[in-house]
Amino acid sequence: MNRLGLKLACVALAIVIWIQVASTTDTEATLALPVELVNLPPQYTSAGSEVPRLIDVRLYGSKLRLLAHKYLNRQVGRIQIDLADARPAPSYGYSVSRSDVHTGLHTDLQVRGVGPSTTIRLRIDEQVVRRLPVAIELTGRLPEDRLFLEPISVTPDSVELAGPARFLAGISVVPTAPVELDRLGQSETLERELVSPEPLLVPMPSVVRVHARIARVEDRTLSNVPVVLLVDAGQPPAVVSPPVADVMVRGPADSVNALVPARLVVTIPLSGLAEDIYRLSGQVDHPDWLQVVALEPEQFMVIIGDAPPDSVRRQRP
Repeated sequence: MNRLGLKLACVALAIVIWIQVASTTDTEATLALPVELVNLPPQYTSAGSEVPRLIDVRLYGSKLRLLAHKYLNRQVGRIQIDLADARPAPSYGYSVSRSDVHTGLHTDLQVRGVGPSTTIRLRIDEQVVRRLPVAIELTGRLPEDRLFLEPISVTPDSVELAGPARFLAGISVVPTAPVELDRLGQSETLERELVSPEPLLVPMPSVVRVHARIARVEDRTLSNVPVVLLVDAGQPPAVVSPPVADVMVRGPADSVNALVPARLVVTIPLSGLAEDIYRLSGQVDHPDWLQVVALEPEQFMVIIGDAPPDSVRRQRP
């Protein structure tokens, strides 16, 4: 145990002596310092500049301090590019010099030079914020037995898009990530990220909610729907045969099952027709949420005025 203790004491003493010697010995070393852009006015942006994360710098100073930076990640400084006087301009080269290297409180360090890759590409542009509508990106189709109760919507329906002015020209909407319709089986509210038209443009917020109100579809045939003739003022009286029709409709199952024939009517306009016998098609007036699938019969016999029995039956043009 005494020998082990003696060995440990010797090791500790050797480390202390090495630290003391390293702290009092100056040396020169090449270290990679982080690069940052500072003092850029808030109305401008440097997005799109080609700025490396690190640049090699030749430093002279305490050997212990330089080793701590290299192996213990204890930063001894950084490269700061001062953009206080920058103005919007096309991409240009900036040569990094010794004056851009800042060693902070480590005044004992001397900058001997900057590595060979000393030119960085800067691009200064106006920082613009514009409010644009959100466009819902849809893919696929709803299942055959499903339909939308109302148009699919998004909240918020517009967002701010921020970034360099040069990228905002010509952009009119901000699309969402795709909403796959074939995976929707019921009413849902989905979160979707916004897809920036350009990587340097940032939507705010970046996520929106897409609302899809969906119902199961059902077909139903309603009988004895009345047929109504639309006669102009002063036009001879007219009769129709048959006076009722069967209408097949399609819509949300709950609403279709509660539907009564009185909610529908078949109309036939007679404007401009002379006294005669005609075979005319009807038009179904129905609630907006319904779709007419079929009308039986497809045509109706209409007699205007006192047409003779042997009058030629006509198809309305």
